[in-house]
Amino acid sequence: MTAAQCSRTHFDTVEVDTFLYAFLPDDTNVCFNDPLNVYAGYINNSGVVSFAWETSSNDTLQNKLLNVVQDTTLTMTAIDTMGCKSTDSMHINMHNLPVVDAGLDVRICNYLTETVEAQVVFDESTIDSLVWYNQATGQELSYSSTITLSDSGFYICKVTDTIGCVGYDTMSVVVSPDITAYAPGNTICNGETATLIGIPTGGGTAIYDWYDGALLIGS
Repeated sequence: MTAAQCSRTHFDTVEVDTFLYAFLPDDTNVCFNDPLNVYAGYINNSGVVSFAWETSSNDTLQNKLLNVVQDTTLTMTAIDTMGCKSTDSMHINMHNLPVVDAGLDVRICNYLTETVEAQVVFDESTIDSLVWYNQATGQELSYSSTITLSDSGFYICKVTDTIGCVGYDTMSVVVSPDITAYAPGNTICNGETATLIGIPTGGGTAIYDWYDGALLIGS
């Protein structure tokens, strides 16, 4: 006798999610504390995609806005309606701003000039450009580290490095007005004394030197 062969068939449905590919921009260079808006891209045709950024569980938008103060690796995960995920990362290189010292504020006499030289501290990269300009007018005055000034005002030295990071410093020049020395004469008798008073005109602070002919007799 031959035993009966039994069989049973079960049907089920397997749903295969469509393709999901998420991506971030290429690695980039950013200057210290500059804002950076990173936009996450994706390719799929399965409906709505949500986003999660590694920096915070509350970041669910497609873009990430941050101010960069240190080297950072940014990681983003895209999630589709089926729960499938795609992750990408990008590295952000932070560059410090160039440090420039425009020099001390100076006071000069009228009709004289002052030559100022900016000192630049190179940080991570070489200098690309240096410009002196008048703060009030915005006029560019010099493309050298040295500049000769003769007018009162504020002057800014702007330094840009090869990354595009910018550093500034400001110095001021004050031109003192002309000063005229006046000492009124006195007539005295033999044996008498007279007190002479020097009177500066034109403003500013005066330093007094008294001469008898070519001989300095007091200050």
